[in-house]
Amino acid sequence: MHELIFPDYSRNQCAIANEVLKHFGVVHADSSFGIASQNNKKLSLVLLDGLGWNLFSELKNSNSFSAAKVTSVFPSTTATALASLSSGLTPGEHGIIGYKAFFKEAGSLIKPLEFTYASSNRDGQLSQMGTLKDMFKINTVFDRLRQKKIRSTVILPNFIAGSDYSNLIYSGASEILSYKDIWEAFFLYRQELERPRSKFVHFYIPYIDSIEHVYGHGHEIAKEAASYIFNKIAGITQHNKNVTGIVTSDHGHIDIEREIDLHRDRGLLKKLELPPYGDGRAPLFKSRQDITKELSKYNLRIFDRKAFGLLFGRQNAEISDMLPDFIGAPLDAKSYAYRYEMVPQKKKHILKSNHGGLSKEEMEIPVVIL
Repeated sequence: MHELIFPDYSRNQCAIANEVLKHFGVVHADSSFGIASQNNKKLSLVLLDGLGWNLFSELKNSNSFSAAKVTSVFPSTTATALASLSSGLTPGEHGIIGYKAFFKEAGSLIKPLEFTYASSNRDGQLSQMGTLKDMFKINTVFDRLRQKKIRSTVILPNFIAGSDYSNLIYSGASEILSYKDIWEAFFLYRQELERPRSKFVHFYIPYIDSIEHVYGHGHEIAKEAASYIFNKIAGITQHNKNVTGIVTSDHGHIDIEREIDLHRDRGLLKKLELPPYGDGRAPLFKSRQDITKELSKYNLRIFDRKAFGLLFGRQNAEISDMLPDFIGAPLDAKSYAYRYEMVPQKKKHILKSNHGGLSKEEMEIPVVIL
């Protein structure tokens, strides 16, 4: 049975956002990570998607860096964590609770990252309703820096630059630079650190996470890729003496032993107002009835709304209707899925590793100060 690690919102992505604002004198608060506020010094924040503490600790030269072990948000998944990192808001405040989230005004489950319905494989199908910025009211770090006339640059893969989700969480950035591969990414990062125009540079790299999903987080290729990318970032950052660098992650990974298909559980589905949603490692349930009996057959720790402060941090009463009624946290290495196909696919692509839950593998991430 896995030990559960609960989010510490005083030392996770929310706190990192506060560190950025404090560095530039936008807010005044105690430091969580000991980053000195130096308004004349450029600050970079690099997000290595999927770099959990367990993987970071195996990297070449990881002991050479000043690193703190902190927690992710809950669910420990990209859509939720990046929204908190870019705003300082807890999941209970911004409302993006997982890869598949409920948005009442749309009358549906949606996938914020693709800005489409949860049952759809086509991106952008919600565009006729407006934008993601209309749905989720998030005041970003970049918005607040712009108000103080502090220029910021974001460096993203070209396949997500300009997406509705990127437009939401990077709103206010002075410039968005996109790259097509890791080589161009390193070039743009080095170039932007050397230029005086932007005081804050945010750099997002998705490749470690993608490799772990396919091969597993403990695979040699994941370790090799993570070592190369991290050490390259560290070298570029430390080469420029006028830059303070922060490297962190959104979540870690846990290898999956089996996927549970909740589509087959007719007894549970009869009591739900919506299909199960969220993430494979953090299934969410909406029901006015007590479903703990139906969920007791699974190796899950069940949380109801009384525990939401522990999981989601501070909560915004205006988005309470978007939150689930029950949450399952796996106590083993299983993942939970609900597939929308009327005729199940014969061959299902099962991720070798996944994230979203409360295990230490998923929740513990590094914050490295360069």
